[in-house]
Amino acid sequence: MRKEERKPVSRPAKIELGEGQVLTCRIADTSRGGALLLVENSEWLPKSFVIHDTFSGSRRRVRVKWTSPNRAGVQYVDAAIAVPAARRSAGFGKRV
Repeated sequence: MRKEERKPVSRPAKIELGEGQVLTCRIADTSRGGALLLVENSEWLPKSFVIHDTFSGSRRRVRVKWTSPNRAGVQYVDAAIAVPAARRSAGFGKRV
């Protein structure tokens, strides 16, 4: 049994590696404590990085807890940092 309930999602995201380097991925599920990322070459991920949920605009610092081919389980190490609505582009998923 898990500590926290997971919620299945399918959201586009970016892994921010620093110095302008970014990898694309998808968030497959999320909980209060972490997320499952679907990413190519997960074995090459650094131990910690920032994950940017491009759907919600939030950014979180995470620590890699485990990897398997094309998957990584990450633990959140800080609170969500939301991108101000004015900086997000209007489009899919927004009411107009």
